[in-house]
Amino acid sequence: MNQLYPQVETDLLHKMVQEEELGWLDKIAKLTENIHGHIQLTKNIIEETNKDLEKTDKLFENQMQGIEEQYKASLKLVSDQQRENKEHEVRSSNGQ
Repeated sequence: MNQLYPQVETDLLHKMVQEEELGWLDKIAKLTENIHGHIQLTKNIIEETNKDLEKTDKLFENQMQGIEEQYKASLKLVSDQQRENKEHEVRSSNGQ
């Protein structure tokens, strides 16, 4: 019987170690699952941010196009006004 006790102790210790290892493996699995969840959440946030950036980029392009059109229209008005002023000067000098 004395020879059985060390074996029983060894078996119990081995079983305890296995249970502890399984506990750690379970914890690691749960942590890994949480990490994957956070990674997916981060991917979703990045995708939404990219969509927002695309919308912002389009709005910016539209605003820049509007500003460019206003600038061209202003240049045309100035050019037309300068031409009219020159024509008026020519008529005025011819009339004197």
